[in-house]
Amino acid sequence: MTIFGKSLPDIDEDDLLALISNKTEERKTLDYKLKLPTNSDKDKKDFLADVSSFANTGGGYLIYGMVEKNGTATQLPGLDGIDPDGEILRLEQMIREGIAPRLTSSTKPLQLQNGNFALIIHIPQSYNSPHMVTYQGASRFYARQSNGKYQLDVQQLRQAFSFSATVAERIRDFRLERIARIGSDETPVPLGQGKAKLVVHAIPVVSFSTSFLFDVAGISKTYNQYFGQRFDCRFNIDGIVLYESSDEKQVKTYYQIFRNGCIEFVYTRLSYTDIGGLALRSLKAEEEIIKSVASSLIFQKVNVIQPPTIIFVSLLGVKGMIFGLPQSHWNISSSCFDRDTILIPEVMLDNYPDDNNPTYLMKPALDAMWNAGGFPGSESFDKSGKWYRPFQ
Repeated sequence: MTIFGKSLPDIDEDDLLALISNKTEERKTLDYKLKLPTNSDKDKKDFLADVSSFANTGGGYLIYGMVEKNGTATQLPGLDGIDPDGEILRLEQMIREGIAPRLTSSTKPLQLQNGNFALIIHIPQSYNSPHMVTYQGASRFYARQSNGKYQLDVQQLRQAFSFSATVAERIRDFRLERIARIGSDETPVPLGQGKAKLVVHAIPVVSFSTSFLFDVAGISKTYNQYFGQRFDCRFNIDGIVLYESSDEKQVKTYYQIFRNGCIEFVYTRLSYTDIGGLALRSLKAEEEIIKSVASSLIFQKVNVIQPPTIIFVSLLGVKGMIFGLPQSHWNISSSCFDRDTILIPEVMLDNYPDDNNPTYLMKPALDAMWNAGGFPGSESFDKSGKWYRPFQ
C-alpha cells in the first residue's frame, strides 16, 4: 500500500490537501519541496541524492509545490509559471544521466485549482540497487530514514549489495520451485492430461523485499473484475486459487494468487496432433500469455502493489513437440523444442502500462518462445514492432 492508498495516476489535489489537513510529516517515503531544482550543480546533486535514496531504500514520493514547516505540510501553493512537460523531461534527463545503474521513476503533473502545478515524483524501491550518484564524477550512495537522506558508509554499502542479491535470488528460487512443483503435478487443483503446459508468473519485487501481504478474504469477493466470470474460486494455504474446469475432475487453467502478491497462471490446452506429430499452438500460447499478464497487472495495480514487476514465462512438457505456425500458414514447422522445460528470460516492467495493454512489453518473451521453437522471432508483430494479430 502506498502512502496515498492509490496509484500515482489516481492521485488528485484532494489527496495533497489531505496531507496538510492531517498534518502529515515528512518521512522515509515522503519528502516535500517548495521549488524545483535549478540547473546549478548543487541543486542537481541534491535532487539526484533524493531520488537515489528513495530507490535504495523503500521507495517513496517527492512532492514539488508544497510548503512545509518543521517537516509538516502546511500549504499547497504549487509551482507558478512552469511548463510541466518541459520540467518533467528535464528532471528525467537529470536522473538518466546522473545515476547509475539507471532507475525507474514516474512523474505526475497535477494542475491545482489556483492554476499552478504540483509535480509528484514516485520512485519505487529498486530491484537493481544500490544506485550511485555519478553526476560530475561523483561516486556516492544514499539511503533514507525518517528524517531524510544520508550517505551510506562501507558497511551499509555491503549490506545494500547483499540485500539486492538476496531479493533477486529469492525471486529466482520462487520461480524454479513453482516450476518443479507444477512439473511434478503438485498443483493447487488437478490439471487435465494435456502434455504441454504454459506457466506465467507475475512477481512484484515488493513481494520479496517487504512483508507485504494481501487480505485474501477481500480478494475472493472482487477477483472476477480482473480475471473474468468463468473462474471458480477457493481458498488454500497460499492464498486463493481461481480455476476453470473442463469437467468435474479436470482443470484446464488456473490462477494462483499468493498472499504476498505474486500471481501464477497455468494453461494446459496447448498441444494438438498434426501431420508432423504433436504440435504446440503458437498463437494460443501468445494469446494466453498476453491475457494472463494483462489481468495480473490490472489486479496488482488496482490493489496498489508498486512496480517493478517481473514476468516469467515457462513451457513445460514440450520436448520433441513441433512449434505450430499461425493458422494463415495452414501447416507446421519442421523445427521442434529440444528440451522438456523452456525457461524464457524474464521481462521486467518498471511501470504498469498506461493503457493496460502489455503486448508490446512482452515482445522479448514472445520472441524468445519462438526462438525456442526454431524461429527468428514472433510473427505476430509487424516490422515496426506493433502487434497486429486479433486474438482467436
